[in-house]
This record gives sequence, C-alpha cells and structure tokens, in this order.
Amino acid sequence: MANKKVLFVEDRESDAKLLLEAFKQVRKDVSLEVINDGDKAIKHITRLDESVDVPLPDLIILDIKLPKRDGREVLKAIKSKSRLKEIPVIMFTNSTEKTDIQDSYESKVSTYITKPLEMKELIETVQFMAQTWLK
Repeated sequence: MANKKVLFVEDRESDAKLLLEAFKQVRKDVSLEVINDGDKAIKHITRLDESVDVPLPDLIILDIKLPKRDGREVLKAIKSKSRLKEIPVIMFTNSTEKTDIQDSYESKVSTYITKPLEMKELIETVQFMAQTWLK
C-alpha cells in the first residue's frame, strides 16, 4: 500500500494528537502533517501550488475556527489553486452553525463533519474518511 499524505489544519494540539492516533489505528500508511493556524496553512498551500516537485497531500482536513484566518478562508485558498483544487477537503470542526456548513459547501468542501466526542466515534469517522477519500 502506498503511503498517503494527509494535511490537517488544526490549532488544538490535543485534537491533532487524537486524529493522529485514530489514523494509526485505521491506516498505518498515512502520514499526517499538522499546521496550527490559517496564515501558515495558506502560505503552505501557496508553496505546494507553486512547487511542482513537492508531492501534494491526498486529503486535507480543516478546522473552521483557526487563529489568524479561519478554515473557510483556507478552503477558498485551496480551491483557487490549480494544482490543489481537486484534492478532497474535509471541514472537521465543532461548529454546527448553519452558516458555517452552508459557506463550506458553497466553497466546494468535499464534506462537513462535526468532531466526535468519543474515541470510538473518532475511529469510525477516520475509517469513513479513509475508505471514501484515501483509496
């Protein structure tokens, strides 16, 4: 199985560690790169778009509430880049606000998932992500 790259934009270190643990249990072939704020994410995305030598992530997972720039801004930046716009993007957040959900889908998010509270549910969610977007 080829190694899959996942970019996770998340400001809470505890959430990043939980997602990494869940991926380890579901898919051993996933490397998870974490970026902790919206500005850094947009700079990283711009570098990926401009550098044809750098391998792109297979999946991008975004939190909506980020320091400096929120996940919606990061999503719009991703979808505006020619090399990146086809990468599946999951909005993975605690927000259940209808405007956040609607804005995300209008900006071409692949899916919107509310973060589960229990580890068992998180593992099931990661299994869904892997089966759907990391084939």
